[in-house]
Amino acid sequence: MVSVVGKVSSFPVPAGAKVAENVSVSNTISIGFGKVALAQVQSFYTEALPKAGYTITSNSGSSESGGVMLIQFTGHGYQGLVSTLANDPDKKYALPGLGSKNVTTILLRLK
Repeated sequence: MVSVVGKVSSFPVPAGAKVAENVSVSNTISIGFGKVALAQVQSFYTEALPKAGYTITSNSGSSESGGVMLIQFTGHGYQGLVSTLANDPDKKYALPGLGSKNVTTILLRLK
């Protein structure tokens, strides 16, 4: 779990995740981490989100184009998205200090 500022005080992150971003601005919480493979992130959140009181509304993944995984969810007054990019050769979504492989971003927005 990582502590966050908002209606929820914490949010689950997988073991081994190196959190590089944990920001709360207005009605949005943004968490970014690296070092956890796409398949592990998808498996973790498929189980952890319902246990934490969230409802998964969409869960998709693809190994094409370096691999992308998206999970949409709702709960605790938020709409959320977990997205993982397995490989970002253009480094558009690189996290400082963590690079451009296995980059996960979580966005929670108040409904």
